[in-house]
Amino acid sequence: MNLNVVRDDLHYFGLGTKVRKISGLVKWLKSEGINQVVLRGSLHGNFLASYCYILYNLGFLVRVFAYTRDKNLLSPNRILIKHHSHELRIFHSFVEMNDSISIEEKQMMNANLHDSQKQQSCYLPTYGIHPTALDGLSILWKHPIFTTDSPKTIFLEIGSGVTFLSALSSLSNQNVSICGISVGEPRDKWLLNSDTVASNLNLSIKLNQNTNFPQTSMPNIYILNPMQKSRFASIKKDDSSVLKSIYQRYGLLIEPVYGLKTWEYLLNPSELPKDLPKPWIYLHQGGQLNHMDTNWMLES
Repeated sequence: MNLNVVRDDLHYFGLGTKVRKISGLVKWLKSEGINQVVLRGSLHGNFLASYCYILYNLGFLVRVFAYTRDKNLLSPNRILIKHHSHELRIFHSFVEMNDSISIEEKQMMNANLHDSQKQQSCYLPTYGIHPTALDGLSILWKHPIFTTDSPKTIFLEIGSGVTFLSALSSLSNQNVSICGISVGEPRDKWLLNSDTVASNLNLSIKLNQNTNFPQTSMPNIYILNPMQKSRFASIKKDDSSVLKSIYQRYGLLIEPVYGLKTWEYLLNPSELPKDLPKPWIYLHQGGQLNHMDTNWMLES
């Protein structure tokens, strides 16, 4: 397989593109004199764990609103969040969490109206979908491998869609195809929500259900569901052997929840859309490896 890999996973303990997103946020927070950040999301998700860890260690006061269906489940990400936040509030559902945040935000706004000296807080949207994320990501797309005039295809996973939409914006009018594997939610559902995500990033990108075709003034876009249908974050028995094979052959640590979904296509190219231009470039976005079976890593 002739594949180029951009190793964003080498950043900051494998946190990858999340580090780029946070770098833009941190720059903005400091310029605004904000030192308290309120995060929201899944108690066991990579987003909260990554943002808590970095912002806490950069000296910000980190408050967390998190949801989980099982308050007794103790995962590696939950432990990371607990030890890298100043306050952790846990809710049974996403709706309950958001309602609680909305009430607090309104109270905070009213308090600030009467006290201009009150400490400001940043209430970050779910998954960090904030315009500042694009500032850090924009540097990524200036890499020479992305900016050459020759045709190419970029492969990456779509979770929240921030990195994917950033690529569309930064690589407009480039001779490039972008193939995204919709991992966070089914392809059609993500497309329905993509306008909202783009709007929250201050991007004027509009996609539709018929996305898999060439588009003017925009890279050619292909959005695919994972090859095998499964519940999000579920791990199959044979995943470990596939990950081990990738590591032994290419020297890459790929986690099963996100990265493996793209590699299933790369290892079975006949399942991809036909005639994707080469070279092929895989953006390794990193991610915590806590879902992996590490026994074979120790053996290696």
